[in-house]
Amino acid sequence: MKFYDPTCQECPFYQTVGSHTLNATRYCSGFPRRKPKRFPRSAPKFKPPKWCPRRLSPAVCRVFGFKDEESEWLEFLLRQDNRRHPCPLSSHYSPRTEIPTGLTAKQFFTSVKEECLSQIIPGLDVRPGEVICIDDGLKPYYFYYRSDYEISPLLGFNPTKAR
Repeated sequence: MKFYDPTCQECPFYQTVGSHTLNATRYCSGFPRRKPKRFPRSAPKFKPPKWCPRRLSPAVCRVFGFKDEESEWLEFLLRQDNRRHPCPLSSHYSPRTEIPTGLTAKQFFTSVKEECLSQIIPGLDVRPGEVICIDDGLKPYYFYYRSDYEISPLLGFNPTKAR
């Protein structure tokens, strides 16, 4: 799986003033109750700068557990049919735990292949079938938890639409 870094151009708070895209003045309006901040010339052209208001530092690890026993049972039945490619329904999950972590989604994914999940993020309690989210504030990545050494990336999981 490839982990893409989001760009400022994808952000709803990104604004440009000027007709020519190369010489346009760039602004970020993501600061609440403040005027938009102008990008300095030294700021990266595509990657979000370190001062980005959406960025979470450190990144957050969220665990989405089952809403109720019925949802858990339905996901168990779906898991039996789709052993290779899980496709959990976000409407069956709700946020259960949130722990700060210093890992990016890529670091988390590669380290689970080498170490036990409980060694990577101490104190994280996850059951099979639950969903783990690594969120840096810019782009959340979701993973389906199978065991301490096996997680699968989820592409279509969006818990905000389920609410």
